[in-house]
Order: sequence, then C-alpha cells, then structure tokens
Amino acid sequence: FVLTNATEPLHRRQHQVLPLLDNPYPIHFRVSLDFPDRARHDKDRGEGSFDEALQGIRWLIEQGFKVSIARQTDPKEIPADIEAAFRGIFREWGIPEGLAFTAFPDLGTPGSEDGSPEITETCMEKYPTKESRSHFMCTYTRMLVKKGEQVRVYACTLVDDDPQYDLGGTLAESMDERIMLRHHRCFSCYRFGASCSAPA
Repeated sequence: FVLTNATEPLHRRQHQVLPLLDNPYPIHFRVSLDFPDRARHDKDRGEGSFDEALQGIRWLIEQGFKVSIARQTDPKEIPADIEAAFRGIFREWGIPEGLAFTAFPDLGTPGSEDGSPEITETCMEKYPTKESRSHFMCTYTRMLVKKGEQVRVYACTLVDDDPQYDLGGTLAESMDERIMLRHHRCFSCYRFGASCSAPA
C-alpha cells in the first residue's frame, strides 16, 4: 500500500496515479489525517493540509481506489468518539463513513530520541504469542524510500530517519538482513501494538 498525506503532491500527479487502477496488484492508499480537528492537524502538517487531505481522500475514492486513514492517538481518548468525529467530517465532505483507521501513538519527530529501551531477543521471545509477533511490519513488509536519485529499501515506514535500517537497494537484498528493534519507534510498536498493516 501507498502512504500519503493526499495533499498537493498527490493532486499534482493525478495523471500518474490513475493508471495504477489497472495494476494487477491492488493499490491501497493510507492517508495521514492526524486528528478530527483542522487546527491540530495543520499545526504540524502545514496550513490548509487538512482540507487538501480530505480533497485527496475524496478524489482517490471517486476514482475507485481503496483508502484507509492513519490517525494519531491521545493517551486518554475514547477511540469510538474520535472515530465518530472523523466520520462526521467525512459526511460533510461526501466521503464514505466506513473507512478503516490505523491508530498510532505519538512517535516523536523524525530524528528524535526519547530514551526508550531497545527490544531484546528475549523480549520478543516472551511477546504474547507467535501470531502477535508475526504482526510486526518488519517481519514481512518493506518500505521504499527515494534518497536523491536512488531508491533504498527500509525495514519499516517509521525508521527511515536511521541509516541502520537501510537494507539495500533491492527487495532481495533487504530480505537477507536481520532486523533488530533498536529504534525508539520500535518500542512504541512493541508497547502499544501499533501496526502499519493496511486494515481490511
């Protein structure tokens, strides 16, 4: 699936996005819409980005693409209330209310360090179940990141600020590398059960 803010870069490349509908492998877009609050979202994403994202979501759905929403969580939130607020906004914009959500804790800004511990092999061996361990994105998925003119393969969507997680220039190379959960965002996934998997 494709991660996007669904803002100006997407709108500018609509002519390049449309042919993806004919791809033999379905393309799923996950759009970052942090909060059901324009001011809070735009504070970090830039003024006007909330409305641009909603326009992008509506356009993608109108073309026939599958879309889900990545949102941020607040420590004391009631998830059903937050998602109901989003759905109210979707109604106003003519966007289907049944979009799936992927909720993330505050993961800090790229390049930041919050002192979280590394996840050891013993921690992983004691992680609730074998099935839950298999849900970590780094076990089965990779992220492609364009660095200058080169495309690099990273272990996860959340660690592209750390060159230790650059696994090479090809998917084949990346599968030979062992992933150690040293990044502070790895701890967030481990602790909160965050998953980058596209919801059904």
